[in-house]
Amino acid sequence: MKKIKYSVLSWTFLFLPLLFFFTFLFTQPVEAQTSFKFVAWGDTKTATSVLASLSNQAKTLNPNFTIYAGDLVDSWSEARIDTWICSINGSTSCGSSNGIEDITFPVRGNHDSGSGSGAGSSWSNNINQAQTVTSVGATNYSELTKDQTYSFDYANSRFIAVDVLGGADRLSAAQIAWIDQRLTDAETRGLTHAFVYFHGPIYCVDGHCSCSTLTGCMSSAAISLVNVLRSHPVYSGSFHGHEHVNAYVHLNTSRIPEAAGPFEIEEFVTGDAGAGVDGCKANRTNYCMTGAHGFALVTVSGNTFKIDYYKQGGSSPDKTLTFTKGAPPPTTITPTQRPTISPTKTPTPSPTRSPSISPTKTPTPTPTRTGTPTVSPRNTPTTAPTSTSAPTPPNKFRGDADCNGAVNEIDYQIYVSQYKKTPRGCPIDADFNNDGKINAVDYVIWMNTYDTIKPSVTPTPIPSASPSVSPPPGGEVKVEQTVTGKATGNPTSVTSESIDAAAQRLYVASISTKPNRAVSGVSGLGLSWVRSKTQCSGRSQTRTEIWRAYGSPSTSGSVKATFSSSAKPASAVISVTSFSGANPSRLIGAKPSRNTLGVNSTTCTGGTDASSYSFTLNPVSSNSLIYSAVSIRQRTHTPGEGYTELSDFTTDSSSNRVNLDDDDDDDDDGSGRSGDAAGIATQYKIINSQSPTIVNGTINHDLDYAAVSIEIIAGQ
Repeated sequence: MKKIKYSVLSWTFLFLPLLFFFTFLFTQPVEAQTSFKFVAWGDTKTATSVLASLSNQAKTLNPNFTIYAGDLVDSWSEARIDTWICSINGSTSCGSSNGIEDITFPVRGNHDSGSGSGAGSSWSNNINQAQTVTSVGATNYSELTKDQTYSFDYANSRFIAVDVLGGADRLSAAQIAWIDQRLTDAETRGLTHAFVYFHGPIYCVDGHCSCSTLTGCMSSAAISLVNVLRSHPVYSGSFHGHEHVNAYVHLNTSRIPEAAGPFEIEEFVTGDAGAGVDGCKANRTNYCMTGAHGFALVTVSGNTFKIDYYKQGGSSPDKTLTFTKGAPPPTTITPTQRPTISPTKTPTPSPTRSPSISPTKTPTPTPTRTGTPTVSPRNTPTTAPTSTSAPTPPNKFRGDADCNGAVNEIDYQIYVSQYKKTPRGCPIDADFNNDGKINAVDYVIWMNTYDTIKPSVTPTPIPSASPSVSPPPGGEVKVEQTVTGKATGNPTSVTSESIDAAAQRLYVASISTKPNRAVSGVSGLGLSWVRSKTQCSGRSQTRTEIWRAYGSPSTSGSVKATFSSSAKPASAVISVTSFSGANPSRLIGAKPSRNTLGVNSTTCTGGTDASSYSFTLNPVSSNSLIYSAVSIRQRTHTPGEGYTELSDFTTDSSSNRVNLDDDDDDDDDGSGRSGDAAGIATQYKIINSQSPTIVNGTINHDLDYAAVSIEIIAGQ
């Protein structure tokens, strides 16, 4: 962050600290003039080759990050999301990676929900928004629902992502209230722009709605959202998918007469990263890309942002739109004026705007919530706004809504439920500054006191997010420790031995099951775990998965992989290795896998057992560690040339793992021996060039194996 310098003359030493405090409190901007670029796109579904092409095209434009507006896949499954990850990394075979996945913030679309399997933990197993925030250097990450509805800040802008499985009519009152709150908070921080994105557009433009006239097809939820957006000076525009076009529409009362009072809103539809090409309806857009898939590149520079729409394969934009806001909004809690936004379009003329006015904010419904939200504390400290109200009562701890002496997610839940209501006092009191109101000031206080406790109070601990860390110095990735664990008897989980806690560690867990059963989640060390790669075997007799977590755990502990109660394996094994020296900005590069049917195969039937495996990994870095895991059931494993074995074990209690035959593959009696045995072997080697690397090994008997590898990139 670029800091502002202040000159102070002729002040006595006594007043210097006080002067510095108030100077910081009221004048510290958030990199107000910083320029950056991001890509907006969405809706690939089954067109993964198109996504790979667009990804490589977008990579040449050097975006700082990308936002993806849903419908990653046509129907949710682990195999399909693995394919999407390969494709957004610019590869149709997973043999290489351009790193775009590591800088992408997606939201779910209606096709990503599956039959409930894409909801909740399965999404978070593959998508870790907090980790991406760290990778791109963003700040102030906050969540309403884990990895699904969230916000973050980058330079002078806030990005608000909302989990909407369809059009804007599916927005909930709680989500609209949260958007309102995050926009208000952005204004208290003095940010210049706020961009909102979710799957379906506010105002439909193609065949997903029946309207072909200027007005119509507006749900009550969409109108409520418009009334919130129009009242916030910081709001600059929204990005959406769902409709398989790339388009722009300027929204005002001529298009949405149901909204309260004059307003000016920009909507950008970027929903054809492969799922189209569809056409826009007459009268519903100001611009619509024709005849090609594509994406938008957004360049933010101070008060100006420019949208370049690119067609697939195009070297220059198909359309450029430029928008310039007035002076940055004041750092206040209650916005008083909507700044004028004057778009400059190329090549068509700019639309005529209504005069900018001071709107009256429409009250937002009080949200109703279910469950306990997961909220990550901010990455950087921010001083709470001052208040002229009475001091906090002596028995009340600031930020502590339930008055138990600890500030955590429970207090945030109470704050949301009491937002804009009259304070009630302990034990449900979200008026943290005792001014008789529950508003954005109290939210900022909660964020600044998150994860603190009142002196002399020892509450029940609430797990907190891993601390942000600086990248390790240049060098190489080093193996620190490996631990293992096994489970038999149709287990619902498998747990490793305890592994040491240390700062700036990458923890990699490899799990193998007999037969092919998916891992539903991994936990341990207080870290957030994400799936890196999965592979079924060619006859579904085994499965191998690699999961990872990065951070600085405070205490040592075990790592546990869990399975669905409806899809338990006969037996399972886990091998966990810790690494130092990995690059937290980009932990993983290439990650190919193989079964007896081929590289990155999603086919799990019809294979023929083999006693060796070999496939190529194309590194993205010249300074990496190649790690691989292979299911071996009751067999033994010999590492490939240049590899060092980390683990080689099985649930089979037999003293002879050499000559067991495979005739009892399907005898899954849960004993952990022979027919239902699970086993795994893991290995690694250091590479010092980007030359293609062979991942290989041999097994002492023909086997229905599943092999997975990942490239761990060294710190810069």
